[in-house]
Amino acid sequence: MTAAAHTAGGPARPLLGGRAHLLELARHVDARGELVPLTFADLGFPVARAFVVTAPDGSMRGGHAHAASRQLLLRVRGTIRVELRAVEQAEVVLLDEESPALVIEPGVWATQTYVGDDAALVVFSDAAYDPADYIDHPDLRERAT
Repeated sequence: MTAAAHTAGGPARPLLGGRAHLLELARHVDARGELVPLTFADLGFPVARAFVVTAPDGSMRGGHAHAASRQLLLRVRGTIRVELRAVEQAEVVLLDEESPALVIEPGVWATQTYVGDDAALVVFSDAAYDPADYIDHPDLRERAT
């Protein structure tokens, strides 16, 4: 096997003063495809549930924050534009083959825009689904942690 590309996992890139961060994951690419390993123990939180999101080009998903739960957004294919907001800070990141993983802490508003018709995301959360955990309004000043 001749590796066409290998990127070692490295330190996370903090966003919004550490309230979110991009994970640097190892990538192993060759003629057979790509392997991106993820070790749950390295996340810093236990995974209680996971779900897959696919959407057509230009679709927006998310549009909320969580009061208590953390999430890892892992891009499986395509490109996903993620807008993050926490109180008076905002950042936009692209989840793509170079930066496929984003950890979002409680109190961070996130909206995902799917770019292209093949974009797919797996979300890992540290809590079971609870409608009371959702903050459905963008003004986070009242409930920011």
